Amino acid sequence: MFKLKSIIIDDSPLAVESIKNMVELFFSDEIEIIQTFNQGTEALMQIHLLQPDVVFLDVEMPGMNGFEIKNLISPSLNIKIVIISGKETYALKAIKNTVFDFLVKPIVLSDFRDCINKLKITIEKELFVKSQIDNNVLVINRQDKTIFVSMETITHIEASGPYTNIYFDGKKISSSKNFKHYETILDPNIFYKVHRSCLINLNKIKEIQKYEGDGAVVLSDGTKIELSKPKKDELLKTILKNNKN
Repeated sequence: MFKLKSIIIDDSPLAVESIKNMVELFFSDEIEIIQTFNQGTEALMQIHLLQPDVVFLDVEMPGMNGFEIKNLISPSLNIKIVIISGKETYALKAIKNTVFDFLVKPIVLSDFRDCINKLKITIEKELFVKSQIDNNVLVINRQDKTIFVSMETITHIEASGPYTNIYFDGKKISSSKNFKHYETILDPNIFYKVHRSCLINLNKIKEIQKYEGDGAVVLSDGTKIELSKPKKDELLKTILKNNKN
């Protein structure tokens, strides 16, 4: 089991010590505090270097407040932000700012336990998905079984209400994950979004048909997907760009 790397940003030494003591006493096997900061500017300079799994972030601080700091952390780092505050009124704002969790000061042990559990589950799932994609395998979890699909066999992926249909080797399977999930995790240089509910594997394009204005893309399995003129032109530019690279 890996340890979560964490940073605390809080201008209150007492609050910092409280979290550190809680971690040392009850969570030392699960989380490691790699650095603490009492204001945002210095923290922002170091976060991109330290790349923690989670940042425990106070709201009311001199200079930048916690939400301003949160919005300056690059989403590409995928750092989980846990807002900590003595004011429960910040909870709604935390939700609107899509933070991972919100803890009220003084932090209750059971609330911290729940937060750590959620962090571990979420990060472990993300690492598993990433490892499979790195190995060119798409993992599709269903209620009855888990299916492993080689990425290179997938022709296209389509939204189907709250579910997603994945087409490969002339077969179709449904995933309980929504379309946005696959749009987020798949490489956009390979899986191109031809419209709001369909991704195609650029390596599976057989031909692009040009009509007057609009067009269509035909995949290796014979699937024909209609294209608007802007999308047809954009797709052609993308293919030409990829071929140059």
